[in-house]
Amino acid sequence: QQQQQAANGANANNIYYAAMTQAAAQQQQLNLMTQVENQILY
Repeated sequence: QQQQQAANGANANNIYYAAMTQAAAQQQQLNLMTQVENQILY
């Protein structure tokens, strides 16, 4: 029981970390696309 709870906690942390990392990567990509768009427009 306790081992299972610990495993569940670690799994939740991994999912949270992966989501945060993915969000950061998407934000960087969005920033880059915006920079390119601005260079094309102006």
